[in-house]
Amino acid sequence: MPKFHSAKDSLITCDVFYPNPVVSSNTTYGAPFADNYDLSNLTLDFELQSKTIEATFDIGIFSLRSDKLQRVDFSPPINIVPTNPFGHFIFNRLRLEF
Repeated sequence: MPKFHSAKDSLITCDVFYPNPVVSSNTTYGAPFADNYDLSNLTLDFELQSKTIEATFDIGIFSLRSDKLQRVDFSPPINIVPTNPFGHFIFNRLRLEF
């Protein structure tokens, strides 16, 4: 079983658009990449890439915070910052955590 230190330099895995789905797919903006009320689709999901980033590990929980990263939701609806005990943040646009 892996052990994690209670520090902001803990590593987690997350899925991100890198740098964005239009660039990574080498296409132009439009269907199926145009906003569709924040719905996901297979074309968008295919453009997600797994990355390892630094995060906070405190009292057995990973959260998306570090010296370089802090997720902030500043417009309605307000969603809580995702946390989990496993260090894997794998979401698509259908999930509130995304």
